[in-house]
This record gives sequence, C-alpha cells and structure tokens, in this order.
Amino acid sequence: MLRTTVRDCLYLNWALPTEVLPAPPHPLRYQRHFWQGEDWTFVSALLFHQDSLHFTALPRLRFGYPQLTFRACVLDEESVPSVLFRRMLVPAWVAPGVRLV
Repeated sequence: MLRTTVRDCLYLNWALPTEVLPAPPHPLRYQRHFWQGEDWTFVSALLFHQDSLHFTALPRLRFGYPQLTFRACVLDEESVPSVLFRRMLVPAWVAPGVRLV
C-alpha cells in the first residue's frame, strides 16, 4: 500500500539502569541485562529521513520528512523481544496525514 526509502540514518544506543526508566505499559516489561550488580535496559534514538513516501497506486505523488524516535527493548507477555516506541517526533504537518492513513 505504501512505499518509502529511508536515508541518512543515525542510530544511537545506551544501556540505562532499569529503575530510572518509566514503567512500560502492561503487559510489557523491560528486557533486563544484569551486569555488575545492577539491571540495565537498552534504549536507542534513531534519527533518519523518510524519503519518497507514496501510495503504490499514486507513484508520482511523493513526499519526505525527518523523523526521530526514542525506543526501549522490552519483552511481551510471552517473553518475545519487542521494541517500545516512547516518542516519535515528526514535523507538525505530518501528523494529520498519518492519522488519515
């Protein structure tokens, strides 16, 4: 239905003490890594440019925008590793279109 190209990516990772992070929504839980007597959780920031986003039925109508996401590694209720998006920052003009699609 939609096609895009992602370019100019910057991917940053941190290991933060789990107790400093806000509680994830139920039933998710942080994926913890025990090291030197403390629980750590990996979090990341991903900055990229979404380019040439278009409907496959309308290939000539394309647009692009920058995006920044903040996310954390979590486990779901069946202990399947997942990613929890804490924030997704895009230009203000993108939000109405995303809600429409």
